[in-house]
Amino acid sequence: MAKVDKGNYHNFRLSNSNAQHVSVNKILRDLNPNVVKSKNQYIVDAIEYYTNALDKDDLTLTGAMEKEKRNSFVTRGDLEKIKCEIRDGIMIEMQKEMLALLGTFTGNMANSFSPVAKQTAVSAIELEAFEIETDDTMDGLATKWG
Repeated sequence: MAKVDKGNYHNFRLSNSNAQHVSVNKILRDLNPNVVKSKNQYIVDAIEYYTNALDKDDLTLTGAMEKEKRNSFVTRGDLEKIKCEIRDGIMIEMQKEMLALLGTFTGNMANSFSPVAKQTAVSAIELEAFEIETDDTMDGLATKWG
C-alpha cells in the first residue's frame, strides 16, 4: 500500500511566452539526477536560499508585521525595562568609580604620612626638650614652604 503524504501542496505554472519561465523550465527538465535527487527539494532549497539572501522583513507577511511591531511606540513595560537597565548600568559604573576613588584616596593617605609628618612630630619633641614656644602661624607657613 502506498504511503499517503500529508504535506502542503503549492502548484505553479511556467508560461511558454515568458523567457524567464522558459529558462527555468529548461533547467528543471535538465537537472542532473546524480546531483539533484528531487526537484521538490531543489525548489525548496532555491526558495530558502533566495529568502535568506533577501530581507525577510519585507518579503513575508509575518516579517513585515514583526518589523512594524518593532518600530511601533514604546509601551510602559518597555520603559520600565529600559529604566532598570539604565539604573543597573549606572550603579555598576558608580561602584567602579567609588572603588577607584577609594583606592586613590588610601594611596594618597599612605603617602601623606611620609617624612613631613614625622619631621613635625620630631621637631615638636625637640622644641619641648629645649622649652621653646612654637607659633602656630609660623609652623603652618613652614610646612607649606617645605
